[in-house]
Amino acid sequence: MKISTSRPLTIQKDRRRATIYLNAYRILGTVHLQVGGRISDFVNWNLKEGPFIPLTDASVYTVDTGELLFTAEFLSVHRNQINFLALDKKDPDPKPKR
Repeated sequence: MKISTSRPLTIQKDRRRATIYLNAYRILGTVHLQVGGRISDFVNWNLKEGPFIPLTDASVYTVDTGELLFTAEFLSVHRNQINFLALDKKDPDPKPKR
């Protein structure tokens, strides 16, 4: 676990875009993984305490038509409802924007 020196009680996180498929919905959102952590650790983390996976900047679409139903700054998805979860590739060396 890597702890920030500027804020010692916070854990540094990597933001990754995720696509989650439920039976009738496709959700695009951002997950916040612990630096150096694996997605399997994130999905299985705290399973007994809470069955929900937190997402930020989420957009929810229907699977059959692709219609955007709603957006939300924060959304919790129940792990038992997830059929498929994929993360976008992380750019290991992002180039600074000019």
